Amino acid sequence: MTSALISRDICLFVALLFSWGLAVGCSQETPAPSPVLPKFVDAAADIHFTHVNGGSGRFYYVETYGSGAAFIDYDRDGDEDLYLVNGAALPGFLERRVPQNVLYQNAGNGKFAEVTAQAGVG
Repeated sequence: MTSALISRDICLFVALLFSWGLAVGCSQETPAPSPVLPKFVDAAADIHFTHVNGGSGRFYYVETYGSGAAFIDYDRDGDEDLYLVNGAALPGFLERRVPQNVLYQNAGNGKFAEVTAQAGVG
């Protein structure tokens, strides 16, 4: 009878060790895969735009606004073209060049061409 108790205790002990080993093995965290970082490419090489708010130093309310931008398909070729909005000359504006909106046509190959005058949207 004693050997049967010892055998049962050994079996319980082995089962306990086995289940503990499984629990420890399952609780180990697998290392997270390395995140895939985005790759940024300078595609703005053909876009030259400087926002001018038209400010004069008189602190008009509209001087505090930034510019705007819109991706539109103005020529209906399926490629998103870029329209950049500028400010306007306010009273007291001292620069010679008047701020102008700019339209860039997407050539479809990562290149843009300024077509503001042709489209008449300056």
